[in-house]
Amino acid sequence: MKILSPAVASLALLVGLSVSAAGSPLSPLICSNPGSTTASQNDVTIHANSCTDFSYQSPNDQSAPANNWLYGFYQGSSDTLDPAGFNLMLEQLPAGQFGWWAVDFYHLWTSLDAFGGHPNSPHTDLHTAPYCDPVLGNCGTGPDNDPAHSQDFMEQWAVRRYVVPTGFDGMVNISFSVQKDYRSTSSGADGDINYVIMYSGGVATTIGTVVVPPNPGALGGPADPNTFPVQTLLIFNLTVHPGDILDFVVTPNANDYSDGEFQLITIEAVPEPATILLVAGGLLVAGFARRKYSRPS
Repeated sequence: MKILSPAVASLALLVGLSVSAAGSPLSPLICSNPGSTTASQNDVTIHANSCTDFSYQSPNDQSAPANNWLYGFYQGSSDTLDPAGFNLMLEQLPAGQFGWWAVDFYHLWTSLDAFGGHPNSPHTDLHTAPYCDPVLGNCGTGPDNDPAHSQDFMEQWAVRRYVVPTGFDGMVNISFSVQKDYRSTSSGADGDINYVIMYSGGVATTIGTVVVPPNPGALGGPADPNTFPVQTLLIFNLTVHPGDILDFVVTPNANDYSDGEFQLITIEAVPEPATILLVAGGLLVAGFARRKYSRPS
C-alpha cells in the first residue's frame, strides 16, 4: 500500500462541519433526488454524485458499473487494503427490490445504499426483525456472542467503487462527507474508519482517511442529528486515467456496533487550463460588449 504523495494530488483536507437544520431531517447528506442522474463508461467528463447516481434498477446483477459505480466489499483484515480483492455485493433488499446492496443482510451487516453504508466485524450485533434469521436465532439487539453463529463472525469492509470513464483522462476534485447514523446507539460502539483508495496501473494508493468516533447516542447522549458533526475530506487536483478505480471504504474498529453512517461523495472533473481561459475570455468579451452598449450617447 502506497501513501499519497504531492505528485498524486495537490491537497487533501479534512474539514469538520457542524450540522445545520437544512436538508433531510435524518442527515444533511441525504439528497432529495436519489437515482436521478445517469452516466456511462463512454463519458468524456465527470460529474459524479454517490446519491443521485445510485441506480434503483432491479434486478441489477452488477455485471457492469451502474452510472460508473459498483457496490461491494473487501473480505478484509485490519492490516490489508487491497482493491484487487474487491467482491461484489449480490443481494438486493428489500427482498426482490433494490433499496440496499448487501452481502447477506439476514446474517451480516455489510451493506450500502444511496445514503450510506455499514461494515461487518467478528464482534457483531444481533439483527432487528424482520432482517434476521429466526431459525439461526440471531434476532434481537445487542452483541451476538452465540458460538453457533460463528460462521457470521467475520470482518468485511463495505466498498463503494467508482470506475473512471474510458473517455476521461485528467484531474478531478473529490469531496467525501461522512456522518454517523444517530439512530443506532449500542453502548459498546467504538466508531469506524473510512479510506479513500485509488487503484491505478496496478498500484493501490491510500489518498485519504476519515476516522469517525462513536456517536453521542451510543455514549448516552441525545439522539439528535444536530449533535452529530459532518466530516468532509476534500481532495484537489487528483490525476486519474481511463479505467482507474476510486474505492470509498468503511471499516469497523474492534466491533461493528452502531457502525452505520451517512455518506455523500462527489467527484468533479477539473477544467483544462485552455477551457478556463476560453470561459474567462468569453466573460471578458461579454463585459466589453456590455460596457460598449451601455455607454451613454
